[in-house]
Amino acid sequence: MSEDSIKTTETLGAKLPAWGSLQILEEIGRGSFGVVYRAWEPALAREVALKVIRPSDEHGPETIASILREGQLLARVHHPNVVTVHGAMQIGDEVGLWMEFVKGRSLSELVKRDGPRAPAEAAVIGISLCQALAAVHQAGVIHRDIKAQNVMRESGGRIVLMDFGAGQVLDDPRRPHEIVGTPVYMAPEVLAGGKATARSDVYSLGVLLYYLVSGAYPVDANTWTDLLRAHARFERRPLGDVRPDAPVRFVRVVERATALKPDDRYATSGGMLADLTAAVAGRIAAGQRRTPRTDSRRRRPVEPTVAARVWPIAIGGAGVVLGIWVLGTITSVAFNHTLGRWDYSTESIWSWWIWGLRALIPGAVQATIVVLLLALMAAVWRLVKRLSAPVARIGNDLTSRRQSIAVRSGLDDPDVAAQALLAAQILAVAVFCWYFRDIFVAVNAFVDTASAQDVEPLRPERLEYHQLYNFSMAMLILAMSAGAYHIIRMRRRWNRPVRSSSMFAISAVIGVSLVLLVLPYRLIWHNLFEVASSGGLRCYVLGEAGVSALVYCPDDAVPRVRTVAVDALDRTGQRQSLYTR
Repeated sequence: MSEDSIKTTETLGAKLPAWGSLQILEEIGRGSFGVVYRAWEPALAREVALKVIRPSDEHGPETIASILREGQLLARVHHPNVVTVHGAMQIGDEVGLWMEFVKGRSLSELVKRDGPRAPAEAAVIGISLCQALAAVHQAGVIHRDIKAQNVMRESGGRIVLMDFGAGQVLDDPRRPHEIVGTPVYMAPEVLAGGKATARSDVYSLGVLLYYLVSGAYPVDANTWTDLLRAHARFERRPLGDVRPDAPVRFVRVVERATALKPDDRYATSGGMLADLTAAVAGRIAAGQRRTPRTDSRRRRPVEPTVAARVWPIAIGGAGVVLGIWVLGTITSVAFNHTLGRWDYSTESIWSWWIWGLRALIPGAVQATIVVLLLALMAAVWRLVKRLSAPVARIGNDLTSRRQSIAVRSGLDDPDVAAQALLAAQILAVAVFCWYFRDIFVAVNAFVDTASAQDVEPLRPERLEYHQLYNFSMAMLILAMSAGAYHIIRMRRRWNRPVRSSSMFAISAVIGVSLVLLVLPYRLIWHNLFEVASSGGLRCYVLGEAGVSALVYCPDDAVPRVRTVAVDALDRTGQRQSLYTR
């Protein structure tokens, strides 16, 4: 405060310095934008907070004049969550703003003293600040320095947005776009020298909510250069990794508010307010629906017994064994039914488990190879990203875009993701069945009456087609299983349930796909039978029972499957695919 602007007045026998009509009681803060005093306004007999700013190398006459205009605008803002500005005045080269004196603690002090806040509490604070920002932006001002130190929680619990020293009038052509604010809270485009907007205020608010629940920042660095580099490389810590217990709706709001690209953020604080309100409402509803099971005497979670841990594993193992047997039964029934050899089959139904296992092995081997190749490619990609900054930027940009799309589409919600996966599964299976429809026709065609055209897809000459069928369905099952696993991880990570009907339907579609994989297995890959001559025709011996044999003669008239005496067969001892022309 300059000597010209300081005056002394006599109050209760004590000489107090004065700034204009305000009496200075004590200095309560000092920063890059001036000094803050606790002052007394005699005219209205009340305490006020006085902020005095003088010209300097950083604050020229244009800055001082603009701050005065902003103070005049803020004085028109009447909102319980915005500090009330009582007046603004210029004395000499100095400009002062005086406002209500808020008694309480800053959010920064609360986090440092008591630790990170619960997501529900942070969401409520965020709602108040969204309303405050809406009122400020409507007045034509952007704050530019939203941070935990500039938000007070009054003794009665009221949240108050403070310190508009860095603020500026929206679209003010007379104000230069200098870089001001706290770097870790600043939007990337502002940090790089761009213009501050309402979206940059939304970004700062998102960082504030991130800090409230974690005590950290999404992008942190020791220097300004390191911070710019971190933004350029999209190096950030997702809130879900820092607070895995946070509700997915709250995390989604913070991630969208702190999106690196302005267009991916909320356009206004009103949109953020709506989502935060929904997050709080959803959390309350979820808490009312779910009550953890506790021991009534100790009020502690009941630890599962050994039996409770072993039984799921045992039941899961039994389910796998039973599932393999069911799949073996399906491929064997299709095989015997299509060939009409039920009375001549010597297989035990228990041997069908082996057929189920054999039917799954080729697809399992293919899926394993693909998984290993993907893991190797991922390892190489991570190595290249570490060695090449441009590649790292491209990769992080792609990751950011993917996360942004997930947030905007709601796919970061496990319940929404489950429904999307189910729809994609049904569509993929439908396309698969349409493309390989001729194989399904051949599998369901009885060989004794089917035409050569009907069974043509099963011919051994179509080996590449058969391999494509097996590989396509194996990859489809792998992709569906990976999607289901990802949703389960999301559900555990966010501690949010997914509708059981969706998970059941996803499992059912995967089960249907397994059936489609094994259904033609024996007819395609194990259709070799002994070649014999019967009545001068080339036939295949499908089975024998005592003195009779069941033969299939593809060149005979319908029916082509008939029973003949074993002694009447002229055997060649050679085995061949019965679909060979």
